[in-house]
Amino acid sequence: MPTHTQITSLYLLVFLCILTSLTQAASSQTHSPEFARLVTLVDQRLHLMKDVAAYKVAHHIAIENKQREQVVLASAIASARQHQLDPASLEPFF
Repeated sequence: MPTHTQITSLYLLVFLCILTSLTQAASSQTHSPEFARLVTLVDQRLHLMKDVAAYKVAHHIAIENKQREQVVLASAIASARQHQLDPASLEPFF
């Protein structure tokens, strides 16, 4: 099982990667309301990551939950189809 320090380092790395991507995207062209909403949601999610990881470590819960990931992926694919988006583009995020 990963240590708390390893988990924190991993989440920090993910945070920095997403932050870099968002910063680059924010500095380019115009900002749509959808983009602003996306940035807000990512920011909210990132703020929760450390607390979620700490809870899982304290309660000896695995960081990854493949069954839950499959449920979330299936829901995201259904939502993508409903919005006429390519569901295959979602899979790398899971």
